[in-house]
Amino acid sequence: MEKSVNKIPYDDVPISRSRNVGQTRRAWPTSPREQKYAQPSRGTTKVTSAKNTSSVQVQKKHVFGILFALLLVLNIVLCTLLVQAIAQNKFAQQIQQDNIIQVYPNGTENVSAVTAKTLFSVVAISAGEDAHGNTGATYAHFFSTQGGSGVIIEHQKDLGNAYILTNYHVVANDSLTNYHESIYVLLYGSMAPIPATVVGGSKYEDLAVLRIQSSQEYKESNAVPVTKADSASVALGDACLVVGNAEKKGITPAYGIITNTYEKYLDTQTSQTMYLLRTDAAINEGNSGGGIFDANGNWMGIVKAKVKSSSVDNFGYAIPSNRAWAIAQNIINNNGKLYRSIIGVTLTHAGSEVYINPQTGKPYVYYSVQVQTVNATAHNYGFQNEDIITSVEIDGITYNIHHIADWQAVLYLTQSGSVMKVNVQRLTNGKWQTTQFVFSIELHQGVS
Repeated sequence: MEKSVNKIPYDDVPISRSRNVGQTRRAWPTSPREQKYAQPSRGTTKVTSAKNTSSVQVQKKHVFGILFALLLVLNIVLCTLLVQAIAQNKFAQQIQQDNIIQVYPNGTENVSAVTAKTLFSVVAISAGEDAHGNTGATYAHFFSTQGGSGVIIEHQKDLGNAYILTNYHVVANDSLTNYHESIYVLLYGSMAPIPATVVGGSKYEDLAVLRIQSSQEYKESNAVPVTKADSASVALGDACLVVGNAEKKGITPAYGIITNTYEKYLDTQTSQTMYLLRTDAAINEGNSGGGIFDANGNWMGIVKAKVKSSSVDNFGYAIPSNRAWAIAQNIINNNGKLYRSIIGVTLTHAGSEVYINPQTGKPYVYYSVQVQTVNATAHNYGFQNEDIITSVEIDGITYNIHHIADWQAVLYLTQSGSVMKVNVQRLTNGKWQTTQFVFSIELHQGVS
């Protein structure tokens, strides 16, 4: 108790001002007789009362001090909790803006808004005939034939013209040797199939471009081309929507996340190795050729396949939009043919590092794309063994190379005579130095 009382600044002076408790000093000395017969005076009584009163006051002040301290601590705790709540709210808002569809109850409002943006960029596709020789020319038979999906990549709305990108296997026969002669597309909300023709495609890339022309149904529709996303910026955990003709039931969405980027995938029909996006969103028969979209409704890729196994759940794959877009434009610009530049190098991944985007907090794995072998053509261009390719510029646009798949996509963006600027890290005299060389592409080869 003494410690607590002593903390009160105005209580440092002892309460009793005399040497003996209960007595007071007189202004002059007293005689022995006076001292012997002296009775406690009123003054003495008053001093005693003052002492008792002061003790009560000290106790009250002590209690008030404790209460004040408790209130101060409680105030500090509440302020701390308030600051944390504000910070968490800002973080949640940032996530909503930059990454995952959430915040709304069950995510329904935001997902619905994004879905609405994507539905009018996806079509259902009917190819071939059913067992009775019926085609998808009528709505009654549209979903009874071989089916799939596609995404609108370009259009001339006032003319009723559009280009549609889909999988090669959606519009080809089972052996992938020929295209079906009867192909129709159906827009979201429509019951009038529109005839389409094949512009061209590649079974090894599993992509094909369709065209519809002078369609009154398309003119009067709400159809719009997709808005392309940069698939190189897709990160693990990003929200996504798969939109397509699932189970040939019409255009419907499925919600999920991106579970891997640049996953190595072997196409058993063509023995072609590809690097694809993986998602846990539901993918079913009929989704092939449809779109996978990000949280803002931007197109991330073309749905290609899923793993069918009793031991595997939710492994669906999509061709990244950067590669798919480059191939589609290549086919359109070359009258149905697909060409790829021949550079004359073989590449390997020499290492990797994790990069975290400071604005979004998203993690990315960047690979060092290293030149492994160089032929005479590549040597003349300027390549050397062990060069690390960091970026490529074509027609004034720079493409960062963080994976072999990025390099492969770039080769579809060039044409004969295209000028390519290549930036590499080169080991010179024991030090890595940045080197740039420029060349005009001379050779192309067709891709079937």
